Amino acid sequence: MKTKQFYAQQVILLLQNDFPNIDTKIDERLVFLSIDEVVNELAKKNYFENWKMGAGAMFDEQFITTWDEIEVIDQPNSLHSYFTFPSNYVGVGMNEGIVDIIPIKYRTSNQSAVIVTSMSDYYRYRSNPAGNMQGRLFGYPKGMKFEFGTCDVKKKYGNMIVRLAIRDSGMIPYDQPYPIPADKEGEVIMTALAVYRDRRKEPADTIRDNKDQGS
Repeated sequence: MKTKQFYAQQVILLLQNDFPNIDTKIDERLVFLSIDEVVNELAKKNYFENWKMGAGAMFDEQFITTWDEIEVIDQPNSLHSYFTFPSNYVGVGMNEGIVDIIPIKYRTSNQSAVIVTSMSDYYRYRSNPAGNMQGRLFGYPKGMKFEFGTCDVKKKYGNMIVRLAIRDSGMIPYDQPYPIPADKEGEVIMTALAVYRDRRKEPADTIRDNKDQGS
């Protein structure tokens, strides 16, 4: 999946094409802000199928966002499998900021989602007869990783669909999957380009002298 940095680079390339023979130094971090601004506004308008406004007090002005394929890592030596969260999520009780984790192979079936527990509960109940969650796939967040309670998860189930409650797209790191639907990519890029051009609001540096007028 493409990252926020990928979209920023597309915007920067278009900006550089405006004046290909001038000195152009563009702060990538400012382009990130423009892209996030566009995506947040479109998400609020329900423009993306995989970004929905949350309901209830816990999720006021927050998005329930879906990543279609997050890679699961199977570790050697029977160590537990894990994946890295694509974004920080809302820190509410009982890990409710993690809305759903669903194996891709169960996308169109009625199979249950992964049970989300806590690390403390896992260690507390792992010797209990019910500690294996009746054979259900389960796991717990561990920092920015989600660790499953078993190994070879990717081999058995494949990668995961992950749904998280996030405050806004700015919570998604620049190098993590940025879940813009493929058919909306061009519009997001061109809208962010216009936003960034307006934000800059400075005269064009048309003299090639190794000095950027905006710096």
